[in-house]
Amino acid sequence: MHYDIEVDLAAENTSHAQVVDLVGTGKDVLDVGCSTGYLAKVLTERGCRVSGVELDPEAAEAARAHCEAVLVADLDRDDLAALAFEHPFDVIVFADILEHLRDPVRTLRASASLLRPGGYVVVSIPNVGHGSVRLALAAGRFDYRDAGLLDRTHLRFFTRETLADLLSTAGFSLQELRRTTAGVLETEIPVDPSAVPAGLLAEVEQDPEARTYQFVLTAVPLDAGSGGAAAALARKDREIDALRSQFAEVLRALGPGPSAPAVTVLVASPRGMWRIRSEVVAAELAGRLDGFRVEVLESADLDRLRSGTARPVAVVPVGAVDGPLAAALDHLAGGATVVLPEPGGGGWPGPDVAMLTPSLYDGALVEQRVRFLRLVGVLPSAGELLVASAGLFAAGPDGVRALAATLDLHLIVSDAPADSAEWEVGSSDPLDLAAAVSAATVVLSDEPGLISLAVAYGRPALTVAGPETFPPPWLEAAGLVVRRLADVPAAVAPARARVGDPAWIEELTESLASLLDDVAGAVVGSAARGQPRATAQRVVELADRLRVLGEANAALRRRLRTERIAFGARAGALMQAPPAPGERAAGPVEPSSTVERLRADNARLVAEAEAARAELQALLRTKTLRVLQPARSVYGRLRSLAP
Repeated sequence: MHYDIEVDLAAENTSHAQVVDLVGTGKDVLDVGCSTGYLAKVLTERGCRVSGVELDPEAAEAARAHCEAVLVADLDRDDLAALAFEHPFDVIVFADILEHLRDPVRTLRASASLLRPGGYVVVSIPNVGHGSVRLALAAGRFDYRDAGLLDRTHLRFFTRETLADLLSTAGFSLQELRRTTAGVLETEIPVDPSAVPAGLLAEVEQDPEARTYQFVLTAVPLDAGSGGAAAALARKDREIDALRSQFAEVLRALGPGPSAPAVTVLVASPRGMWRIRSEVVAAELAGRLDGFRVEVLESADLDRLRSGTARPVAVVPVGAVDGPLAAALDHLAGGATVVLPEPGGGGWPGPDVAMLTPSLYDGALVEQRVRFLRLVGVLPSAGELLVASAGLFAAGPDGVRALAATLDLHLIVSDAPADSAEWEVGSSDPLDLAAAVSAATVVLSDEPGLISLAVAYGRPALTVAGPETFPPPWLEAAGLVVRRLADVPAAVAPARARVGDPAWIEELTESLASLLDDVAGAVVGSAARGQPRATAQRVVELADRLRVLGEANAALRRRLRTERIAFGARAGALMQAPPAPGERAAGPVEPSSTVERLRADNARLVAEAEAARAELQALLRTKTLRVLQPARSVYGRLRSLAP
């Protein structure tokens, strides 16, 4: 099957127009899956020199009218890199082709060898996470069609996340990401709004990617030299800013109020450790707050909160909150600022929330990031690392340098000042910081978050505290505190043994879980006060219902026991009654009306008790009840009622 399409460059909301724009002019281009050459025709008119690869010989013959050369190949069997092209290319185009291949990773990876230095690929690919597909699945339908999102010739399906996995696995870094859009009810997939469960359509439409019909992107190979990859890394921040703007536009389009209560995690600083803290807190709260929408905002984004387009039911600041800011947050959230104890401060003596970072970043992703940072020169290309915090380095840079030399380690400074001569990491991307710590041999810091992060990744970590410095109690108790830099070499081995103790790690993790349970409970209480019919209020009602149910269940058991005792006593008396004069006892005595009534009562009580027990068991299995206040305060007591 092949396509023959008229490309309209004025139709900006089409993948073909965006692909042509991303290719540019005057390039050597390889069009993979060129079909009849309809895309090559437009590119040639823009001064490009186009070669093609096509499976269908008939379509390939038609494409020769617009291409310098066309090779017929089956990329499920043939190696793209082994095809006989006369020269390398500036751009390789995969326009709606990767989803048709059995192994798109192999083909995309092979394309890197065909690119000139500075070359890139342009990819367009359908989004199977579009809202119309989700709603069709909710109705139990996944019907293939002749074209579109569920084209019957598609062998692979991609969402935003799996597309990112495809690129990284094939050795490419995303450079620019665009989208074509279509409304949830505006695609070739038929959706009957009247057949959609109440509230589901609105919930699906809340996801910005639900309107994404196709992703259109450029990507560069990671092994093409540090220049191309470093440029891609620099463009990443601009992409994030653009996505934030798009997200704000989507929120405004949704209307004045979200259908689910929103919780804002407010991060005081955009630097690496603070971003890690805020993202960990947001992820942990999202796992505890069923039915809530949790988002991370920086202090600079407060204007969006003030606009009322995304007014939260609670704000959880990560970091110190001064008086005026606390008052402003209380006002924005209707008096519902839930303050997380300051990391490393007196309000919370346990480890920093950064210790839960491994639950945020997949291990394979972190390992891949280490390789990437070495490739682009953020980390040294080889050798073991001493990661030190910027505050400790600033207090005694010569001493830290000497220590690194003594231990024969490269010195890496986290969140280093811009004029630092040392290797710098963590000032822009929290994943960079996590990767550097995971690769470290030793971590040395006066920052509790960096120590907690090292413990999470099983790296020996020490904090240097002067005679008048009081480090967090958990660090003192664990023996991870030294008083002089000179004491560090002797303390590394004990620190390594300490972070290798599973029981100790489990104890720290449980203490953090308890802290976050309390924060989630406080959020629920705030939300219940602010939105009487929201999910949070439902939890409060559920707790009351469970309390009544537990009392009723206990009362039923007492009544059942009493009735059974009475039934047994009466039945025994009837069975033992002597026969009337002149009448022989033959078989069991026929039960009286009293016995029948007792039996009926007993059966009814048993049925009621079983129904109550089943309902109690179902409610006890809900995640919301297990982890949130006020429900968790009655959870243990109710568990004892369920056999």
